Amino acid sequence: PLQGGYRWIAEAAGDLVAHPTRVSGGPGPAKTVEEGESDAGTQFVLTPYGWRTVEQAGGLTQEWRASLDAYVRHFTASLEMERAAETEAVLEKVQKRSLRQLQDEGIGIAGLEAEFDAINGRITLWPEGWRLPFLSDIKWGRHVLLSTVAGGVDLDNAQKTIMAEVQSIMRDCITLVTEFERLP
Repeated sequence: PLQGGYRWIAEAAGDLVAHPTRVSGGPGPAKTVEEGESDAGTQFVLTPYGWRTVEQAGGLTQEWRASLDAYVRHFTASLEMERAAETEAVLEKVQKRSLRQLQDEGIGIAGLEAEFDAINGRITLWPEGWRLPFLSDIKWGRHVLLSTVAGGVDLDNAQKTIMAEVQSIMRDCITLVTEFERLP
């Protein structure tokens, strides 16, 4: 028996059809796990103490997991395509404009000094000898890319570009928080 909102997933069974552009897990429709067949590898179950193997959980099973996993796989391809489209849009915005255009449009800023607190993952950026301009796209809670002017933006290389979340913007500094261990 499924809990709460997952009941309809189990009842849908074969009615769930993957979109033809689905790329997650390979070409074609999503592979469903047949009755009696299981995914390869060790089986895990969610207990009040976290994820455990079936043996560690004393034989506890979760039959509803197969339906939930199918539901998650169904949406994974859409999320992957959305992320790829967002990445492409950001790269197009950044690579097709000069630094001056980015600053004039409030999309980016260059020439800032930086201090990195590696323990808390906090980055403080400030202009040396000038004031921060108005930044329409850089706001509290927004994720931003941080890179050197010389290295350029390269989302696949953390030595050139990292992502951080804007924690605060004041008149003379921007504070970011990141999970990365060092600045580019």
